[in-house]
Amino acid sequence: MEKKNKNLVIAIITLVLILAIILIIANIKKDDNKAISEKEITFGNEIYNLTSYNNNIIKYKNWIIYSGGVNLANGLFGKKIEGIYKYNIDNGQIICLSNYNGSNFNIIDDTLYYINEFGEINTINVDTNDQKKRITWINSSEYEASNLLIYDNSIFYTDNNGYNIYKTDFNGSKRTLVAEYTTGSFQIYNNFIYYRESQTCKLYRKDLTNDSQCENILDDAINEFYVEDEKIYYITGDSLRVYDISSKFNNVIIKNITSNFVINDSCIYFYSSNDKSLKQYNIENGEEKNLIDNFEKDIYRIQMYNNIIFYSITANSSSAQILYYDIDEGKTNAINLKDN
Repeated sequence: MEKKNKNLVIAIITLVLILAIILIIANIKKDDNKAISEKEITFGNEIYNLTSYNNNIIKYKNWIIYSGGVNLANGLFGKKIEGIYKYNIDNGQIICLSNYNGSNFNIIDDTLYYINEFGEINTINVDTNDQKKRITWINSSEYEASNLLIYDNSIFYTDNNGYNIYKTDFNGSKRTLVAEYTTGSFQIYNNFIYYRESQTCKLYRKDLTNDSQCENILDDAINEFYVEDEKIYYITGDSLRVYDISSKFNNVIIKNITSNFVINDSCIYFYSSNDKSLKQYNIENGEEKNLIDNFEKDIYRIQMYNNIIFYSITANSSSAQILYYDIDEGKTNAINLKDN
């Protein structure tokens, strides 16, 4: 009898171990499938977001947060959409966060910081969908904001009047002037803020760690710029040049380009209006290739996060879509949205 009980105990333990192993294997396969099927797309607060360009799409957890308005009326979503929404990428649910449009999205913890269509810096809790507060000092035409980014626990923005750059804390109680007479857009890189001077479009920078004066970096009239790896990539005239900050070496790397480029993983991605194509230029070996050929209409603007290129086309249609090109897959995809 004792021997039978012992055998029964051994059998039960063996069965439990087998079930545990099966569950472990199943979970591993589930995780593998999840890693394969769910493409990681990160929006906002990446290095390119720190250029303060007019980002109005951002990803938070399993939500895509987007806005309509003037900037998207003929672009990113194909038709005019009013308000700020979040779109669940798992089940397609759409929730309205605000009836007013927004831009320059930054997310810190669970809070969306953005500029509304009245030039006010607002915040929304993207978990509870509650509009939390308006940054109190943005409450008159004198201080209307037009660009916004968050860096090192501070808010940087430009005012709509003289495009001066200001810095403040999250309560808006310590507003200080950073730079005057800019063109609006700016980038922060390694504790330096880079911007174009309003009259000449020359590039300046200022050290944010001390009270030093603004420093003229480039004398060319610049259309667009981007700083990475101690190099400044910029468009002047119809050429994209690279300037090494340390060696001061400056040369042309791409011709026949007037605007609209991003940099990721040692490659420059840009739109060529000559042949209406989206191109990739390898910085290390100089090779250039087409990713998408023969657009029917010009690309309005491109954004890039990880290996995903988001772009909008200047065309109207009856459907609203976010278009993106997956470099790894080598194909274009669309996320269908609606204005409800």
